[in-house]
Amino acid sequence: KYLARGSSNYMGDLMLGYATIADYDEGTLMDLIINGPEAAKEPQAANISFADMSEKMRQMQRGARSSEFLEILSEIPEFKSAKNLLDLGAGAGILGITAAETKEDLSVVLFDTPQMGNALKESIRQSKSSDRVQAMIGDYIQSDIGSGYDIIIAFNTLNASKTVMAPLMKKLYDALNDGGVLITAGDGVNEDKTSPPDVMASWLPYTLKGMDFGMPKQLIPDTAKKAGFSSVETFTVQAYMGTTDINVLRK
Repeated sequence: KYLARGSSNYMGDLMLGYATIADYDEGTLMDLIINGPEAAKEPQAANISFADMSEKMRQMQRGARSSEFLEILSEIPEFKSAKNLLDLGAGAGILGITAAETKEDLSVVLFDTPQMGNALKESIRQSKSSDRVQAMIGDYIQSDIGSGYDIIIAFNTLNASKTVMAPLMKKLYDALNDGGVLITAGDGVNEDKTSPPDVMASWLPYTLKGMDFGMPKQLIPDTAKKAGFSSVETFTVQAYMGTTDINVLRK
């Protein structure tokens, strides 16, 4: 499904892209297994320069990532009437742009770090909907992310924000219009960190380096309820990156 070039679900470039940032070899892995993980550090400390691989990121966000994203978005009733969408942690911005190209009356804000600014501008330039898509850069924890959104998407972007999830969730709640929807996608790790097995295996190189990337399964739903969201729905899908929890949070 994912390895046939030319397929709308092709994700070979994503696999190659992540292989370039795994940054460990057999010798390193054996040393980590024998001696244990390095001292724990914040996930943000990972030495990954996404700006240097912006074109590869565009390729990584196409294919199954875009098609499966649209499948999820099309099941959200509010999407039909939505006018403003925020793609939080947009990467190269392809998901938000795909939404704009699918819905001709939708305006989209692509938010990511300053190092992704040029990549976002280039993605918008290449888009068929460039007049309805704009880039916003900053730190979404500390910077202004705008307001008046009908939908906010955060797909595989919140794992590095676990320690500040409460104020971040309140910030996202405030940025939504009444009746707005926040949709998150990512791993949902159980309490003893043994499941889902495919997710835990994929995080293993980082876990052995002391980086706890996994998202506790209940953290987003529980924090959303405390932030004031009136409806919290979670379902699990088998997606391009493995077992994925989708959280649909309604204001």
